[in-house]
Amino acid sequence: MIEKWRQPFIDFGLRTGLLYVCQRILARIPLSPVPVKYFLVAQPVPPPPRKIRPHSLRIEQIDADDYQIDWFPRPAPFIAARYEQNAKCFVAFSDDHPLACLWLKTAGDYTEDTVRCRFRPEPQAHTAWDFDVYVQPEHRLGRTFMHLWNHAFEWMRERDIHWTMSRIDAFNLPSINAHKRLGAQFTGSVVFWTWGRWQLALASQTPRFSLSRQAMPIYTVSAPERTD
Repeated sequence: MIEKWRQPFIDFGLRTGLLYVCQRILARIPLSPVPVKYFLVAQPVPPPPRKIRPHSLRIEQIDADDYQIDWFPRPAPFIAARYEQNAKCFVAFSDDHPLACLWLKTAGDYTEDTVRCRFRPEPQAHTAWDFDVYVQPEHRLGRTFMHLWNHAFEWMRERDIHWTMSRIDAFNLPSINAHKRLGAQFTGSVVFWTWGRWQLALASQTPRFSLSRQAMPIYTVSAPERTD
């Protein structure tokens, strides 16, 4: 039992570990405000690989009319809202079976669909916002993830995008480690507490504090260095 409660502090450190334990406890109490913590990261778009490994996957950019809601476990209103923001969806297929997806948003703010806020990558001419990179569980140990990212990187290089920004769940170690392997740099963090329609946001950057039933704070994630 002691080891069970020690592990979050080993994995996440003191502050994030405490928040993780708090989340696990409050999630069991009906109507409790459960905290969500996101790290904000900037990931460089790498140069083209010298040698491209062959693979059998087919990776396509899927338009709103062609997206099938039963491909991945995501609510239909979320998908519709993403396309309304002009987000791009890339799907990896094996034959006609969808294995993974990755979403990108360029030119403007991204409105988050899990909490009430917007994220703004800067400088907008050379950055994108990536989100909801999902791989079917039975394919997470293969190279599907990397092949999908390589395709996305090529798409961004063709559009002179040098960095892709994102938020990642601070309690999701596999995602954190995957971003580190891709060269992501951590630029900040935001903690959200939601209770009914009320939302409290505490951030490491401006706006550092937001408490409202309607406000949608905007968090800027800037490239660590000039890209022009």
